[in-house]
Amino acid sequence: MNIVNKRFISLIIGIILLVIALFMNSFNLLRAILCLLSIILLTYSNQLERTNKRLFSILFVIIFSLFVISLDYLFVAYFKKTPILTYNIVSSEYGTVYNAIGYRVWKCSDKSFKVDPLYKLGYYCEKESMSSENINNVLSTIINNFDQYKGSYVKIIGRVSNVIDNTKFYMQSYKEEDNMIKFDETNKLYVEFNYANNSVLNLETNAIVTVVGKIDRKVGNDIFMIDSTFNKETTSSGDVTFGAESNIYCEYDKELWFQTSDNIYYKSCIDDVNITIGSNQYNLQNAMRNNLITLQEIEDESLGYQKQSKDDSTMYNFKDFKILVCDPKYSTDVIVGKTTMEFSDGYCNVYNDDRGV
Repeated sequence: MNIVNKRFISLIIGIILLVIALFMNSFNLLRAILCLLSIILLTYSNQLERTNKRLFSILFVIIFSLFVISLDYLFVAYFKKTPILTYNIVSSEYGTVYNAIGYRVWKCSDKSFKVDPLYKLGYYCEKESMSSENINNVLSTIINNFDQYKGSYVKIIGRVSNVIDNTKFYMQSYKEEDNMIKFDETNKLYVEFNYANNSVLNLETNAIVTVVGKIDRKVGNDIFMIDSTFNKETTSSGDVTFGAESNIYCEYDKELWFQTSDNIYYKSCIDDVNITIGSNQYNLQNAMRNNLITLQEIEDESLGYQKQSKDDSTMYNFKDFKILVCDPKYSTDVIVGKTTMEFSDGYCNVYNDDRGV
């Protein structure tokens, strides 16, 4: 067989093998073998008539490899084909992640399909149906059985210990003692994100979050999670209850109670407010200072509210007490008082009456 025929036959067979590999829907190992054979045949075909065959063989291997990688990506992106050239595949009951050269593909159990160029996304597949583990129960298990968890995607609920920057924070096991959160300093779960996220910077210590990501590495007793996403958990109606201890002998006062980074809290004819979150009870001061609940979350649990006609001060109604949030343009004051408290009492600094504060 002369060189021209050899070149033509190897070229045609190489193209046919490549086309078959690209259009097949399964048998990834077979598809990869067909691609490899295609690159070999195309290289063989194009170096037959070259004088320096070794040099041109290397050159054409590189050219056709890049050509196949590009074609593979185009078929993935436009025809939703599973990538052929992958170096790592992670499967679970919620979907499969194909890590390819320069990109990855999320093929989820709900039939959704997502191409992720340059690995920008965190965990993509549906997270709600994933079973979550409390960090107090699972972190030590991951540390002691790291090889079993490495490379797998997990869903963990816990509290933020510290925010490092807009791409990373860490969590720790913790205990709740005397209305205080005490973290276990012997271990950490570092949660890393693929891109800067200002929502991470806005997280506060002790905030409850649910994170989903891939267990990547272990350094000492510290576990690192990558490709992460997170949701900050908020309280919802039915999860939180309130109880107020009123001072029945008080008619009017405004007593400084405590201060957070955002507001100054006063109480008026109220000795204390107890909050039950889940099965745990706290007083308002400890719950707010430990970021167990936010003012916005408390407002959302109210029975209703009224707006001041003169400004943006708002009165929130609860069964045993009221909360007056003064107009934030002029004041950071929040007053917790009995159910008879009114705007006309003059608690907010903007419209104090003659009684003062």
